[in-house]
Amino acid sequence: MFKRLLFAIVLIVLNSAPSFARDLQYGAMLSTASLFVSDDDGDTETVSDSSIINIFVSGRAFSRDSRWLLGLSTIDDVKFKASVDEVGMVAERMAIEASVQHQLSFSRSFHPYLGGGIIASNSKFTKRHLVDKDGFLVGGQLDDREETTLGIQLNASHEWNVSRHMLLGIHSRYEKSLDDGFNGFTVGITGYYQ
Repeated sequence: MFKRLLFAIVLIVLNSAPSFARDLQYGAMLSTASLFVSDDDGDTETVSDSSIINIFVSGRAFSRDSRWLLGLSTIDDVKFKASVDEVGMVAERMAIEASVQHQLSFSRSFHPYLGGGIIASNSKFTKRHLVDKDGFLVGGQLDDREETTLGIQLNASHEWNVSRHMLLGIHSRYEKSLDDGFNGFTVGITGYYQ
């Protein structure tokens, strides 16, 4: 169900693009993240993962100095080790993020965007388990879970023109799940076509 909704949103955005195409930017980001999962049975360890792929569409929002940003991201097969205090699992996620950013101007060449928004995600948590202090499995394997959650995010980004139609930049995001789900910091390199 979530994947169908995600696909429908992408189609709507792409089909409506010609009506305001001159203000749109399409981009992608390769990123690395430091994430943990909050879980009813205990949080996970914090791990770094660099297999996160993001696709963005952005456009002008309320004024010349603000923009909206719509993104899709995937995280595949992140492995969290179990400990006495932390749940072990394998996790994957597909998410949609929406935010509004405002551009600040510190100098002629440095004008970052700062913003915030929401993240809706569908996550699968498999091979969930707990271990005792000696590393042995406690109570057998926990049930697998699949959840759709909502979270909030704060983000910052900056781009540089490399040609008339291409921008390269950096984007960072801190996200906090409002329920059991992914939490943490992501940073990546972006490329936009305008």
